[in-house]
Amino acid sequence: MDFQNYSDGAYLHKGLYGTDNLKEIDFTNAEFFDGDGYTNMFRNVGAEKIDFTNAIFHINSFNGMFKNSTTSNIIFTGVDTSQITDMEKMFQGSHATTLNITGLNTSHIESMKYMFADSNITTLNLSFHNTSNVTDMSYMFQNASVSNLNLSSLDTSNVLYMTSMFEDFTAPSLNISNFSTSNVTYMVAMFKNANVPTLDLSNFNTSNVESMIEMFYGCKATSLNLLSFDTSKVSSMTRMFAKSTTPTLDLSSFVTASSVSVTNMFQNAGATTGYAKNQTVANKFNSSATGKPSTLTFVVKP
Repeated sequence: MDFQNYSDGAYLHKGLYGTDNLKEIDFTNAEFFDGDGYTNMFRNVGAEKIDFTNAIFHINSFNGMFKNSTTSNIIFTGVDTSQITDMEKMFQGSHATTLNITGLNTSHIESMKYMFADSNITTLNLSFHNTSNVTDMSYMFQNASVSNLNLSSLDTSNVLYMTSMFEDFTAPSLNISNFSTSNVTYMVAMFKNANVPTLDLSNFNTSNVESMIEMFYGCKATSLNLLSFDTSKVSSMTRMFAKSTTPTLDLSSFVTASSVSVTNMFQNAGATTGYAKNQTVANKFNSSATGKPSTLTFVVKP
C-alpha cells in the first residue's frame, strides 16, 4: 500500500487500525502535515514492514505511534523528524520480537516515557540514537523482556526522571555503567521487581536525587553495587529494599538526615549482611521503623 501526503492523522489511523493483511506499507517521500489524531497512528497494525524513507513529518509527536503493533522492520532512513519532541509510548506493547529502527532521528526528543514498555522485543540496539535532549525516561522499559539490550551509547546526561524505568524488567544482563545520572531527581521504583542477576551502579551520580522510594523493591539481583551513591538530597527511602533478594547490602556510602523517611525500608528483604557508614546510620537502619527482618543487622563497615 502506497501513500504520499497526509494532513489528517485520524483518517490515516482509521484506515489502518488493526490491519493485519498487509505485508508492506510504503510511505517513501511522503509528507505528514500537522493535524489531529496522529497519536496511535499505527496501533495494532500487523504489516511486516513500514518504509518511511525520506518522509517528512510536520508534526511534533509520535505518541503511541506503533503501540501494540507487530511490525518488526520500520525504515526511517533520511526521515526528517526535526519537529518531533515526543516519543512517549511509541512502541508500547509491541508484539514484534525484533525491531529495526536504524535511521530514527531522536536528536530533538524530550520524552521517551513508556517508549518500549510492555513490549515483546527480545533484541534492541539503541547505540546509534542521539538522546542528549531527553529529560524523561520514566517507565521506558517497564515490564519489557529483552534478551539483548544495547544501551552502551544512550545519552542520559539531561534526564531528570527515571521513575520505574526498569520496573518489572527481565533480562539476562543489564549494562548501564555508562549512564550519566547527575541531573536525575527521581529514581522512584527504578528497578522495582527487576529480574536481572547483577546491577553495577558504581558509576551512578545520585547527588541530585530527591526520592528513592521503592527503588529496589522486589529486585531479584543477587549482586548490587551502590558504593557511589550520594543520598544527601534524598528525602525518602521508604520501602527502598523491601522484598529484594540481594544477600548483602553495602550502604556504607549512604547518609541519612533525621528527617529522611526509612519506613519499611528493608521489610521482608532477603539480605543477611548489611554495612553502614557510621554507627548513627547503622542505628537508624536497625530501628523498628525500617521493618528489617531479624536476620539482618547493619554494622559499621570496617
